[in-house]
Amino acid sequence: LYGYTGTYQGVRVSVQATGMCCPSLAIVVEELVREGAKTLVRIGTAGVVGAGITPGDLIVATGSVANDGTTRQYLGPASYTAVPDFELTQTLVAAAKRRKPATHVGLIQTDDAFYAVTQAATVELAAKGVLALEMEASALFMLGKLRSVRTGCMLVASNRIGDASFVAPEILDEAILEMIEATLNACVAP
Repeated sequence: LYGYTGTYQGVRVSVQATGMCCPSLAIVVEELVREGAKTLVRIGTAGVVGAGITPGDLIVATGSVANDGTTRQYLGPASYTAVPDFELTQTLVAAAKRRKPATHVGLIQTDDAFYAVTQAATVELAAKGVLALEMEASALFMLGKLRSVRTGCMLVASNRIGDASFVAPEILDEAILEMIEATLNACVAP
């Protein structure tokens, strides 16, 4: 998996691919923490279930419903709420809103099976306050708490779950660049 370290506005920053889904992310996070990482932010795309979110909008997660196997592997049957670092999340929200006013803040869900959620199920998820679905955040948030590192998550809404159409590539590309710059700005914020 590729990783790069450089500087952004004079601050040392690393960018690391984690692979897809929680098991791969957990391996990478455990190794990054062993190498000294103190702040980890997941960026990527997510399928939308919440109302009022348009593909290309940004989403900052305040928590993730852990519908994955990795968190259960770490925690056993214990009940657990996967939440990111509060102050980092506030900084991500502020940075995102400066870049893109169409930023949504709230609960997401982490799933293992990319195509398992049906359009009918999205109605129930939205009623529970879930904004979007993705595949890594709950494990990141859990490991952040277990390993005492700061975590956060910013996503681009890539599509509405159940809608077979795709957002125009130029809209998605622009939103991804906005997400990257907002996340970098948050990471170097004092």
